[in-house]
Amino acid sequence: METYYLIDFENVHNQGLNSIDKLTRTDHVHLFYTDNALNISLDIILTKGVEIVPHKVPVRKQSLDMHLVSFLGYLLGVNRNHKCKFVIVSKDKDYDNVIKFWMSQENFHQIVVRQARIDAEEVNLGISKKKAKQKAKKEEVEKKPLKKKTEKKGLFKKKDKKKQDKEPEKKSVKKTADMDLQSLNTEIQRVLAKAGVDNKEVNRVASIASKFHGKENAKRDVHVALVKEYGQDKGSDFYKQIKSFIKA
Repeated sequence: METYYLIDFENVHNQGLNSIDKLTRTDHVHLFYTDNALNISLDIILTKGVEIVPHKVPVRKQSLDMHLVSFLGYLLGVNRNHKCKFVIVSKDKDYDNVIKFWMSQENFHQIVVRQARIDAEEVNLGISKKKAKQKAKKEEVEKKPLKKKTEKKGLFKKKDKKKQDKEPEKKSVKKTADMDLQSLNTEIQRVLAKAGVDNKEVNRVASIASKFHGKENAKRDVHVALVKEYGQDKGSDFYKQIKSFIKA
């Protein structure tokens, strides 16, 4: 992992650069200083194998701090597609707020810490554990509704599928039944009208036939209903003319 050390030389002086010779080619040192700083040791400048970039900034109140933080933002932007570690080497706790700001950002994959010296331990700001805990809690909260929503959606899909499977069958049966009744009425009207039966009786006979058409014992029930409506002789006569069209 590439590591960038941003040295507040005005704050840590040469002591903050202890063990700089132990850094590797993946480490980069940016040294911020002003004319007020003590002389930088030549041993540090001449350290072999370590990239040291000096940044002289104007002498103003908190000038070095602002320049260092500004450059930190620049480095974060330049390395946004690469996971890197950024170490602010300073005893100044004011940098901690900047570190907390960056580490609290969503989808921020970089590491920003503060140390008093290059070879010192990182100052524990309690950020990583807190951030991990918040992230885990957020993912857990977001995951539950999504899971329930998915299950519910899946249930609706199954119901819809069953409904779709049944609907064509119902429509098909209903359509067939309507066609049978239509055909029955047409045939009854044709036969009875040809026999000289008046329209009122034709419609009544067709109505009785339609009532029992397609049901169990349909022919028997139509015969009985016609005899009851028109008497034995006339009812039986109507039945004989239409019985071939009735389906049981």
